[in-house]
Amino acid sequence: MLSQYVSPLLSLLFLLRFTLAAVVLALVAFTGCAQTFRGAINGTVTDPSGAIVLGATVVARDQATGLEHATVTTSDGQFVIQDLRVGAYRVTVTVAGFPTYVVDNVGVTAGAIYTLPMKLSLQQQSTTVEVVAATLTLDTTTEIQTTLVTGTDRNLASQNAVFVAVKRDHRSPPSLTSY
Repeated sequence: MLSQYVSPLLSLLFLLRFTLAAVVLALVAFTGCAQTFRGAINGTVTDPSGAIVLGATVVARDQATGLEHATVTTSDGQFVIQDLRVGAYRVTVTVAGFPTYVVDNVGVTAGAIYTLPMKLSLQQQSTTVEVVAATLTLDTTTEIQTTLVTGTDRNLASQNAVFVAVKRDHRSPPSLTSY
């Protein structure tokens, strides 16, 4: 009596197992078709102090094809370049006030995101100082030369005579004028 109920249950159980196996196999097959052959690069752009840099232009250039993908950093300094073909990329960051930052051979693999932190350096500034001086004139026609009397020379001068000027003549030694 029990056997007449068990036999249909076994066939129903077999049918259920077969259906479940077919569904699992179909899901695995569809998941394999949805696999991507592209990747992405993301990161954060900061300055030397670690502060975020917003508005920086980030360009990823495929080194094999030369195709470029560009984006701009967000208000929190982050960037994402998605849907990149598998291969090596040259990533360039440009922003005013900083030198261009370049990273070569950034590898993009299928289904992966390459995180690239970029810390910019300060731009070297060059300063040119131009000094302009008035030209000095040298009087070569007169033979008068003045001398400033300081220190102990003042005492000597007050004891003997007041020095007014020293006249230099090439033919005779200096002479003193006194009053």
